[in-house]
Amino acid sequence: MTLDVQYGSVAAATYDPLISSAVPADDVIARLRPYLDGARVLEIGVGTGRIAIPAAALAAELVGMDNSAAMLEVCRAKPLPENLSLVEADFRRPLPISGPFDLAYTALGSLAYVDSSEQLRTALGHVREVLRPGGTVVLDFYSTVVYRQLADLHQVTVPAPQGGMATFTVTIDDADRLTMATRLEEEGKAPVSFEERVLLLEPDAVTECLAAAGFTVDQVDVSDGSQTHDWYVAHRNE
Repeated sequence: MTLDVQYGSVAAATYDPLISSAVPADDVIARLRPYLDGARVLEIGVGTGRIAIPAAALAAELVGMDNSAAMLEVCRAKPLPENLSLVEADFRRPLPISGPFDLAYTALGSLAYVDSSEQLRTALGHVREVLRPGGTVVLDFYSTVVYRQLADLHQVTVPAPQGGMATFTVTIDDADRLTMATRLEEEGKAPVSFEERVLLLEPDAVTECLAAAGFTVDQVDVSDGSQTHDWYVAHRNE
């Protein structure tokens, strides 16, 4: 079975300037800091390395995995610390990575790139297999508060951080799968468009998936609308 890869070369080329202001890397590192020091760490959906590079400065070792060759190419073009390695892999399949890890984390909702709760539970099970007993998972999931409001608006145009305008068109289907089409328009340049599809789940449903996959949930930080994602901290059961 061939699994889709949502982020191609167009998204990879615009990812850092578009995302940085919306979700600053420093904010994510602040959440991860209690678990990073001296740890062996896995980032699921490492993308362009925006989070992995500063996280690796605190960890003993960091492995970043992503299913997008284009995103990994952007990451590899950056100065990478010696303790950061990259693997092209898809979390919807068993991970071709040797554990055990002390910490696995996502940033920008990587584990929401699934079609159903069942697929999320399977993916979380793959993550559990490479964590040590008692190991920590820190993950974010798209906030239903924020993205259902965007879907109600359907289309929003705002100034893009790198210049020009960004238009986001948001829809949600009957299976709670959100599609967000992004169009970037900058004077003197051809418009750029890409699309992403994620599963929207209420916090209770995410915690149920974590529990079903063999995790105990320790902390849930549900967005009040001021942040784009809800955050979860859990540990692997023995």
